[in-house]
Amino acid sequence: MKLSALRFAPYALPFSRPFRTARQSLGVRRGWLVRVADEQGRWGTGEAAPLAGFGMESHRAAGAALARWAKALPGSTLKTGPSADEPPPPWFGLELGEPGTPAARHGLELALLDLAAQRAGLPLARFLHPAAIGPVLLNATVGANDPAETAGQATALVAQGFRTLKLKVGADDPRADLRRLRVVREAVGPRVRLRLDANGAWSESVALRLLEKLAPLDIEYVEQPLPARSLGAMARLVERSPIPLAADEAASSAAGARRVLERGAAHLLVLKPMALGGLLTTLEVARAAARQGVPVVLTTTLEGAFARLGAVHAAAALEALQPPHLPRYAHGLATGFLLARDLVAEPPEPRGGKFILPEAPGLGIASPDCES
Repeated sequence: MKLSALRFAPYALPFSRPFRTARQSLGVRRGWLVRVADEQGRWGTGEAAPLAGFGMESHRAAGAALARWAKALPGSTLKTGPSADEPPPPWFGLELGEPGTPAARHGLELALLDLAAQRAGLPLARFLHPAAIGPVLLNATVGANDPAETAGQATALVAQGFRTLKLKVGADDPRADLRRLRVVREAVGPRVRLRLDANGAWSESVALRLLEKLAPLDIEYVEQPLPARSLGAMARLVERSPIPLAADEAASSAAGARRVLERGAAHLLVLKPMALGGLLTTLEVARAAARQGVPVVLTTTLEGAFARLGAVHAAAALEALQPPHLPRYAHGLATGFLLARDLVAEPPEPRGGKFILPEAPGLGIASPDCES
């Protein structure tokens, strides 16, 4: 197929309430809506939404990369797979350069994948892997709030059908985190899975003490308990922890994920397609992890509807490519409810803790117009 146009425009999506983690408090999510067209006038849509702390470029740098591609790429011929049910080669054969702009690359790649899947007449999930099926099980994320507010949010999400909750920890004193988690566990009962995300806030000694105290709460896993650079300490903690440990920020690039796997520094990987530069790279990292017996969970970086839906399609493809002996985890893609408004008026959302994949070709939702 031939690319005839690339358009992009900035967006700013307010959160319903400030979203607090160990690293930052977010009030607005900023990014770029990206659209590409083929010679027949079809349009594909993606998002480029950098976020601090995951090795991504700035918002301005992402826009600058998109501006350069908008001038250079129209007229380019894109390579797709030899058949409709075989995915394209990485980057569709394009020579993009700009290795330091993963969010911009994600935005362009998602738009190209949406377009290519439309041309193939396939939902994006089955374009990525012919055996991909739904529904996709999802967890819901709760920010680091006071115990009563956190418990209230958790019970409301359980009432909506979620059976796995991810709670942010590390923004407060560890004793406060423990009190809050005990309140949440009592509120939601023993059958709801709880996973934690510390965003690298703990030291090795603090982490070990906390993990031992958290064990009676039946925690599914703890995400990035130590700073991303502390792979040696993470590997030691993996050997001693009574709770499975996941790498997130440490696996925010393909090279970082390889280092985690080589060092045995996690029981599982949490992969963010926006940070990794796209769905194709994400699935390649997942294949490498599967070869070493390490399961993968996909999560968003709190972006808009198109990036979330792209990650849901990738999660369905991931379920098809992971060997059956690996444990299955709910994916962290139900983050749209955190936004006060989205990129489309009625974005597809999970129901009962599950996401039913759209059957329409491509992403399955129409894009608003955007002008660069």
